[in-house]
Amino acid sequence: MRIEQEAQDYLGFYQAAQDKRRTQTQSTTDLNLLAWEPPPVGTLKLNTDAAVSTHQNRTGGGALVRDHTGKVLAATAFNRMGQMQPQVAQGWVLLEGLKWSRDNGLNIQHIEVDCKNLLTDLQSTHENLSSYGTIINAIRRMLSSLPHCNPSPHSAAREYSSS
Repeated sequence: MRIEQEAQDYLGFYQAAQDKRRTQTQSTTDLNLLAWEPPPVGTLKLNTDAAVSTHQNRTGGGALVRDHTGKVLAATAFNRMGQMQPQVAQGWVLLEGLKWSRDNGLNIQHIEVDCKNLLTDLQSTHENLSSYGTIINAIRRMLSSLPHCNPSPHSAAREYSSS
């Protein structure tokens, strides 16, 4: 019952964040960049997203795994007390999503996030010694444990995939 309540709490938190996101003006081009793209047939894609609530003083996020038809095979949510910078929150949720996928035996070949700066930092050779850098390094280690996980050439601004 506790897991169900946490999922319901997170869903409310996530929906409030999405409502706020929708009220902000976005161009049609920006909306097109956020459209989900299916992975190739026979592969799985992990999508993650984060949200920060100043009102509730919480950071949360979710991860879900879909197949090439878009069918959700597994989903989870994470939250913690305190606020993180949005980019840090995106990194934290990606790291948690990768750990969750590994721990549940989900063979992920593609990873998609909507934070271009996070992907730029993951691809950079620059050493970041901040706490955010620690998250980046942990994500890199997790990605290196996934066979053939490289930036996707067709969507490098938002996706990692197996080549």
